[in-house]
Amino acid sequence: MKHSDYFTFQNIILALLGPVLLVSIYFAANNALQTYVDGEKSRQTSAWSVLQLYKEMRKVNFQAELYIHDRTSASDLRLAYEILWSRISVTHSSLLNDEIFIRANHNDLNTLLEATFTHIKAIELIISGEAPLDKRHLIEWIVETEKFGNTISMSLLHDLISTNSDYAKIFRNKVFKAAGLLLLSTLAIILYLGYLLFALWMQRKHHKYLLDHDSLTGLYSRDYTMKLIKSHCDKQVPFTLLSFDINKFKSTNDTMGHLAGDDLLKHLAVVTNKSLGQYGTVGRIGGDEFLCIIESEELSEVNEYYSHFLRLIENPFSIQGYPVYLQVSTGACLVRDCNFNSNLLLERVDEAMYRSKKISQKVIFWSGNPIKAKEPFAKLVKSSR
Repeated sequence: MKHSDYFTFQNIILALLGPVLLVSIYFAANNALQTYVDGEKSRQTSAWSVLQLYKEMRKVNFQAELYIHDRTSASDLRLAYEILWSRISVTHSSLLNDEIFIRANHNDLNTLLEATFTHIKAIELIISGEAPLDKRHLIEWIVETEKFGNTISMSLLHDLISTNSDYAKIFRNKVFKAAGLLLLSTLAIILYLGYLLFALWMQRKHHKYLLDHDSLTGLYSRDYTMKLIKSHCDKQVPFTLLSFDINKFKSTNDTMGHLAGDDLLKHLAVVTNKSLGQYGTVGRIGGDEFLCIIESEELSEVNEYYSHFLRLIENPFSIQGYPVYLQVSTGACLVRDCNFNSNLLLERVDEAMYRSKKISQKVIFWSGNPIKAKEPFAKLVKSSR
């Protein structure tokens, strides 16, 4: 797979990943909401059923007490019992359909319901038939019913409505698991968007680098260098501008080919970055012409930097197995001598560089009124201006 094909494939995957993550968030959110709604609905249904069972047990007890005091008939007591028995079936069905309740109270639920069924079933023998009811057994049944009612109220009902019960803990864990999936999906989409923003930032940074740098040498581009000169002039930042090019560069291209010329430019860029680039900004203006902005007006400093540059290019550079000696012509000008006029500065430094070609010496040809330097390879030649 080619490198470009890989990035095309990667872009396709990224394009598909976004909708997939959005869909996953939708389903995770829907699942979390549905889990909470279903759980809350089951809890309320179970609590209501248990509460109704408790109320019906109290009603039967009340009817039984009235019967004991001869204030109601046996038929009314039998009717209350039948309602209670039907309520037991409804409550039992509701609790068995409550998955969380079963998990939280499986053993206790079966034991309590079986005991309750057995106890309530016992009254059927007491109230069945047309004969008068045995009030002594009925009183004993009322006492036991009160105990079962309190157990249902304090145990089952409390477990359903309390926030610290096993039921509540299981319910919260179930909701938290569903919410955890939603959180993971949300985190995934955040990371995805973060990656897209980072990739966009890196792409813009790369594009800016390409705009600001020369593609062949890696030095600053013509546009960037010109903008920087204009900016320094507008802000009246003191600096020295050097302009240099390679002597007899055209003959190198003609005799050894343009690839050799490109290698020569790359070599000069590396040398320039190691020397003048340490003290200022170096840009390739076009062809074999370069500009260097040194933020200093001290001629001794500029000459020292330039001497370092000359010492590096003295070493021969091998192209196609042949040693090539670099020679450059350099002109310089102080921005202050041009009253911070960028156009005049470029005009003068360009003229100084071309005058340097005529003398063919390892010197900086200064525009204006230069002072002689002490460095052997950085002699100052006075302009004829």
